[in-house]
Amino acid sequence: MYIDFKNKRIVIAGVTPSKATETEVQILQLEHKIKSYGGEVVGTLFQKRGVSRSGSPGGSQKGDTALDPSTYIGKGKTEELKQLCGQTKSDLVIFMNELSKSQQERLSELIDCEICLMSNL
Repeated sequence: MYIDFKNKRIVIAGVTPSKATETEVQILQLEHKIKSYGGEVVGTLFQKRGVSRSGSPGGSQKGDTALDPSTYIGKGKTEELKQLCGQTKSDLVIFMNELSKSQQERLSELIDCEICLMSNL
């Protein structure tokens, strides 16, 4: 899948463990790649998954589990992403996690912006 970044306004988004340090490096590498192809990163938005303080498994143990099966991220983050895309007049959201085709379509519909997966770049 070829993505033309030229003159695109891009938001980077995803779900990350709260203690993940490699995410920052991935974001910087992705920003550099986008800039080298003529795009502009206008924002980032991440939902952090922390360590569960309850007795039941959760937090980072469920880091690969969708928070909302239809969108992967929670409803509040979906609304925040929609607002960020509107405020920044974004053309594209690059999602750092793997999403199903239906999750991509649902998110795109809810935030009114095209979704692309980092793994497709």
